[in-house]
Amino acid sequence: MSIPTSAALSPSLIISELEANPYVLLAFAVPIIVIIAGSLAMTIGKAKARYDAVPTLAQSKEQFKVPASSFNREMKYVEDEDISHFFNAIETDMGKIQDVMKKYERLLKLYKKLDLKSKSISERRAEKAKEKKELVFKDIVEIYRYIEKLKTKGFAYGDKGKQA
Repeated sequence: MSIPTSAALSPSLIISELEANPYVLLAFAVPIIVIIAGSLAMTIGKAKARYDAVPTLAQSKEQFKVPASSFNREMKYVEDEDISHFFNAIETDMGKIQDVMKKYERLLKLYKKLDLKSKSISERRAEKAKEKKELVFKDIVEIYRYIEKLKTKGFAYGDKGKQA
């Protein structure tokens, strides 16, 4: 197909060209149809997505629920002034601390025993004692780290919120 110059463009020539090759019309029609369909889809999608709409009746009757965090659970006991709840928690923590102290004392006793064995005349016995002594020391350090975590956890009491 030859493209006629502007001087040779006449309506009858254009119609005859379209009759000879009707697919030329698609080069103009397809992009226009795609643009119209895209704008309609965006308009319909925008109309459906109303984020700041007035709440429905079911939404307006929905009850607000406080998130179940540890702070909100403890607030119930504070409001009811249920001090026995806190004593139970303190007793539990104190039991854990006593268990840790017993474990520490046992490990310390074992460490001292292994330290004496590491100074033995027998090289084999001294070598095994040194290896076990290092493992026991790692366990003692882990106990110390646990106690440090407990110290930083703290407990607030009174109006001023002093750490006890």
